Amino acid sequence: MSDKECRRCGNESLADYNCAECGENAAFDSDESHSIDTTGFLYEIDADGDSSQQICSCGNEVFEVIYHEYCSWCQHQVDKG
Repeated sequence: MSDKECRRCGNESLADYNCAECGENAAFDSDESHSIDTTGFLYEIDADGDSSQQICSCGNEVFEVIYHEYCSWCQHQVDKG
């Protein structure tokens, strides 16, 4: 199991994306609405599947990702019980 996988079901877990320069949070508890490439560039994905690169308010383009233990569904189930 990788860092990206939910501990409960194996799907991709929720993630937080923070600026590598200033630490500002660009996305919290994100699921499929964001992706990060190998260079650390963050993309927001809209409902049509189009993506746009995110840039921090400090001007930095590189983000770090922190994966949670669970995907959104399993997090909901764990919180219930």
